Amino acid sequence: MKFKQKRWTKLGLRPLQQLILAFILPLLFGCDQNLLIMASSSEAQPAPTPRQKPNPSPSKTQRRKQFIFKSANDGASGKREGAATRGCSSDNNKPRLTGLIPGKNMGLTMSDRPTFWFYVPYLASSTTPVEFKLTNFDDKEIYKQNLQLKNTPGIISITLPKNAPALELDQNYEWSLGINCDSRIDNVNGRIKRVKASAEVTKQLQENRGRDRLLVYAENSFWYETLTGLIELRRQNPQDEGLKEDWENLLKSNEIGLENLASEPIVPCCKPK
Repeated sequence: MKFKQKRWTKLGLRPLQQLILAFILPLLFGCDQNLLIMASSSEAQPAPTPRQKPNPSPSKTQRRKQFIFKSANDGASGKREGAATRGCSSDNNKPRLTGLIPGKNMGLTMSDRPTFWFYVPYLASSTTPVEFKLTNFDDKEIYKQNLQLKNTPGIISITLPKNAPALELDQNYEWSLGINCDSRIDNVNGRIKRVKASAEVTKQLQENRGRDRLLVYAENSFWYETLTGLIELRRQNPQDEGLKEDWENLLKSNEIGLENLASEPIVPCCKPK
């Protein structure tokens, strides 16, 4: 202490100043040491990372657009369901012979040779006469095909072949399917019209694929493209529950009203005679 006093005296400090420094300097040195310790500890510990928000549920961010068909305003006379009592060999609990077409009995298409769909409740038989026929706006027969049932009961398809006359634009046609059961013909019929898609719809179809493309068809009343496309997509993806739900929603909608066919199988048929 005497040494320090002599040193401070040499510096020209008065006794009061010496006393103040004697108390302050140790405190200052202690603070510096504490600051160094805090700085080193802060450098040693990494800065806390900001808390990440959990990713939102895919069901909330990527909601599946509902499959809704908008029917055309045109309506037509027709009978898309067959008789209540049937011959042939069939299960009475099964739906009737049915043409898959909107409730107004009119369906639009873009194709010149579309695919037609029917539900056939009868068991396959080589002896059961089946006839598909297409007539034009002048009630003139333009195509007829005799068929042999195969793999039924189930939903079957009939596509106009290349040798059949192409459907003309903006013209109404009538199709019919008749099945001769024990000398009594059970038949269904309806109308089809080929129309040209607008430039906007054509652009949307070019920009979309798969299910999104089918939504464009459905929103613009193209029944035959919607139905055929959805069936083909389900065949390619038989385990897809979303497509199964689309199928059910399509058939049970108010525009279609064919919910009784939603669980029926789609079968390969038919063999021309």
